[in-house]
Amino acid sequence: MKYICKTFLGLSLALGFTLNIYAQSDKLGHVNATNVNLRNHPTTQSKVVGKLQKNEDVIILNRSRTNSDAVEAILLKDAKFYSQEGEYRFTLPKGKAVELLAFDPEADVYHVSYVNAGVKGYTKLDRTSVKTITYEQWYYIQRKKTGAKGWVLARYIDLAEDVDDDSIVVYED
Repeated sequence: MKYICKTFLGLSLALGFTLNIYAQSDKLGHVNATNVNLRNHPTTQSKVVGKLQKNEDVIILNRSRTNSDAVEAILLKDAKFYSQEGEYRFTLPKGKAVELLAFDPEADVYHVSYVNAGVKGYTKLDRTSVKTITYEQWYYIQRKKTGAKGWVLARYIDLAEDVDDDSIVVYED
C-alpha cells in the first residue's frame, strides 16, 4: 500500500498536479463585515470564541438555525439601555445582538434586554430599530488561517461563486 501511495504522489508531482489540502467538497466563503463574533453555538446567547475580520477566508462545515428559546434580534441603530429602575447604563452600537422580551402592540414597541458578562440593560425600541434573527441561518465554519472553528450568522459570510447554500450538507451530531 505504501508503494502505491508513493507512486501516486510521485506521478502526481511529476505530471505537475497540485495537491489541495482542502477536500474538493469543502464550501468556501469570505467574511463580509468587520469584528464578526465567532460563537461556540448557533445563538447570540452563546460564548464568543473569536472575532472574524472582513475578507477573511473560511470553510463552511455545517449550517443550522438559531438554537435558542429566546427571540433574538440585531440592533439597526445605536440604542440606550437602562437599569430596571430606569437609570442610564450604557449605549449599544448598531449591529449588536439583543433579546426581544415582549412586544407592546398599543405602544408599537419591543421590550428589549441585553446581558453580557453580568452587565444588564433594558430598553424599549420601535420596529425600525431591530431586525429579528431568531430563524436566520448560521454557519459552522473553520478559519483557513488558524483552523479555529465556531458558529457565525450566515448573513456575515459571502459564499464563494461556485458554492450554492443548498449544497451545504447539514450534519447531525
